[in-house]
Amino acid sequence: KSRAAVPLLCSTGKASMKQRRRDFVGALLPFATRYPAGVVRAAAWDALGQACADLGPRIQDECASSLLPALCASAERDAAPRARAAACRASLCFLDCCTFSTLEPYLGDAVRALASAMADGVSNHVREHAVAAAAALAVSCSTCSDAAKRAAVCRELYGVVAGPLRPLAAGAHYASNKGDLRAAAALRARALLCLAITGSEAGRDVFGDDARALLDIVTRDYFDEARRRPEDDAERAGALKSVV
Repeated sequence: KSRAAVPLLCSTGKASMKQRRRDFVGALLPFATRYPAGVVRAAAWDALGQACADLGPRIQDECASSLLPALCASAERDAAPRARAAACRASLCFLDCCTFSTLEPYLGDAVRALASAMADGVSNHVREHAVAAAAALAVSCSTCSDAAKRAAVCRELYGVVAGPLRPLAAGAHYASNKGDLRAAAALRARALLCLAITGSEAGRDVFGDDARALLDIVTRDYFDEARRRPEDDAERAGALKSVV
């Protein structure tokens, strides 16, 4: 009898853990989306992002219907830069462990939200995390099992994000960084890498011209002896990864 009861106990435990994960997300979402103080919304998104990283892909599979729309809305429209950046960070954590089948119903909203967070006028801190999330989005799209759909989706994604990424990769945002050179450098490093990842997923016929321009930028700004940067420079690291 005891042996016969073991599978039942195991399945009950699994059901309980699944409900606990849903309860955890349900308890934090109101703080992430509706709490008046931006610092609290940011803290709630950071907690949810950490849960996505630690418990993925289970949270992604079980809670996408509630979590992804809220992430997209906050990444696109939250008035507090700190909370908006935290939503973009949480999006990155969610997408890192998300399959295309889970993402597909919300793909349009995710692309629109991240493109909005990368736009001119948004703080560099927000844009940096949005760019990183866009790279994770491209990798998630590449898991689509249908080759024709995968190619179409990756091309469409690249068509949306390449516009804001090109000037960031070229360093055009330095003119308006208000003295925050570290944030501008981190943003450029992310943009270089994201442009390479999304472009490679889109394919050679789409990425060809931008790939040549990217290689020219990296060669000019990071391999020229007159402009040589330290080995641990954030921009240089992003540039080298983008070439690879």
